[in-house]
Amino acid sequence: MAGDGGAYRLRCSLLGHEQDVRGITRGLFPEGGFVSVSRDRTARLWTPDGLNRGFTEMHCMRGHSNFVSCVCIIPPSDLYPRGLIATGGNDHNICIFTVDNTAPLYVLKGHTNTDFITTGEDRSLRIWKQGECAQTIRLPAQSVWCCCVLDNDDIVVGASDGIIRVFTKSLERTASAEEIQAFENELSQASIDPKTGDLGDINADDLPGKEHLNDPGMRDGQTRLIKDNGKVEAYQWSVSEGRWIKIGDVVGSSGGTQQTSGKVLFEGK
Repeated sequence: MAGDGGAYRLRCSLLGHEQDVRGITRGLFPEGGFVSVSRDRTARLWTPDGLNRGFTEMHCMRGHSNFVSCVCIIPPSDLYPRGLIATGGNDHNICIFTVDNTAPLYVLKGHTNTDFITTGEDRSLRIWKQGECAQTIRLPAQSVWCCCVLDNDDIVVGASDGIIRVFTKSLERTASAEEIQAFENELSQASIDPKTGDLGDINADDLPGKEHLNDPGMRDGQTRLIKDNGKVEAYQWSVSEGRWIKIGDVVGSSGGTQQTSGKVLFEGK
């Protein structure tokens, strides 16, 4: 931080949010401004107020139905030269705002070259293109907490298991076949709690067998559940590889056995 080495003193206090502030990030426009998000379900854009040495609330942006927990700035593009504001909420949605409007431009659910990446507590990393989820990568960890994109477009991901993983589109930098197989083996052995992921609404007794995996998926990241040897197994369709990849065993909590009880997702619905 630039400065003359003096001590910091209070400049101003800003009122506006009705509950605790969960995230703040420096904005690109207006210059010198920033964006804050709160448990009050709003994001607010603040602009410098030169006369009072403080800041003025420029916009109060709404689009979430639950707490807003994080915020980041999407760099400028030809389509959006002032950049965009992305907020993540406990409603499982990501809202994308322009700096000129209080309503979201997009609401991304699932969880330009306005391509970007999100992570979540559903064990997944999602890559978005033109407002649509283009790829879903599952990890053998309960929560995928953070990510960044390197200058070579590789994606670095941090997860709750304490491991940092790097994903690449480059064939030259791709891991060996043995390393990829070891990763898939670890993923297939994970236990999935239907209450914490995108699972629910179909009883395990209604699920088909492994022959159901002979049919290709409809989209990348589609989830399909089967029942095999008394266990409920979750698979994800990979468009790039043209096959179903096992992403874990679904563990229930009521009735039947631990492996087959509870409600589970079928066909990603």
